[in-house]
Formats: sequence, structure tokens, C-alpha cells
Amino acid sequence: MNARGTVVGFYKCPVSTHYEAFRWSADGGFETLVRPPGVTSAVATDINDNGVIVGAMSLFGVDPAISLAYAVVGHVTYFVITGIIGIIGFWQQGESLGEVYNQLLRRGVVKEV
Repeated sequence: MNARGTVVGFYKCPVSTHYEAFRWSADGGFETLVRPPGVTSAVATDINDNGVIVGAMSLFGVDPAISLAYAVVGHVTYFVITGIIGIIGFWQQGESLGEVYNQLLRRGVVKEV
């Protein structure tokens, strides 16, 4: 739920095995979100204060929970790999995050809190 009181979520369609994403607000009521062409299931998991909805969609009948799990694993893997590459880069240059932060402070790019 966001600060405006809008709630998002999903439900299992009673006549099929697919999931449908929805949005609910006091002003607009309950609304099933329209799926793009080719999408067989959709889940909404969060909404920000600007009304942007986060979730997952599945193509080809793949379970949305599995799709979301793959997306999370992919993002975590990307984060870990780029972190390792960054650490290797700092090590090869003889730098540390603390030294880079101090350089940014001296240049005035970052202000100490």
C-alpha cells in the first residue's frame, strides 16, 4: 500500500490456473489490471507513491512465483558479480572505498552529514 492508500495484489483466477494482478483504492475501487498481449499471468507486489506498480508477469504459462524467483536470483547474482568486480578493481588500483569517499569529500562532491 502506498501513502495514497492504494493497494495492489493478485488473486488466482477461479476459472483457470492463472493469476490476475489488481489495484484497489477508495476512489477507484477494485480494478483488475490489464495484461499485455501474450502474458498469461500477472502479479502485483508493490506500488510506490507515484502509482508505479512492481510485480511479475509470465509468458507461456510459467508460474508467476517462479518468474519472480528467477528475477530476484538474477538481480542478486548481478549485484554480487559487479561487487566482486568492483572489489578487484579497487584492489588492483590500491584503493579502498574509504579512500574514494575521502577524495569525494575533498572535492566537495559529497557532503559529510
